[in-house]
Formats: sequence, structure tokens, C-alpha cells
Amino acid sequence: MYYLMLFVVLPIRLSRYQFNFIAHYALLGPYDFLDIYEATEEEAAARVSLIVLHSGAFQAESWVAIPCKRFVELAESIWDNR
Repeated sequence: MYYLMLFVVLPIRLSRYQFNFIAHYALLGPYDFLDIYEATEEEAAARVSLIVLHSGAFQAESWVAIPCKRFVELAESIWDNR
């Protein structure tokens, strides 16, 4: 039943929100699964976490990530504006 929820029901419930699902991994360690997705805004990411929690997950976290190239550009802009 869990797999039905994970791979069929959950994607359908999430499909109406603005995000791009990239990958789903099973983990060995303190966390069971890792979902990677791009969201258009923080509220869309929060919705994904809330839906995952409502679907039976014990814990969900949303982390903001910046592409490395953009991070370097931000760092360089700080040095350029000293």
C-alpha cells in the first residue's frame, strides 16, 4: 500500500502544484528517502512537504539549494562591490 501511495497517489496529488520533480532516492542512514525537486517559490516547496506529511511521512524538510554556478556569481559580486 505504501508503494501505491508513493508512486501513484502522491504524484497525482502533487501534479497541480508548480514544481519539477527530479529524483527520488532510498537512503541508508538517519533518513529513509530523499526527494529532489525544483519549486517556483518557497510556498510551492512548503506545499510539497505538507502533502508528503499528510500522505504518511513521519518527517519532511525543505531545503533551499542554489546552483553552484549561481553561488559563485553571488560570491564574486560581493568581492566586486567591496
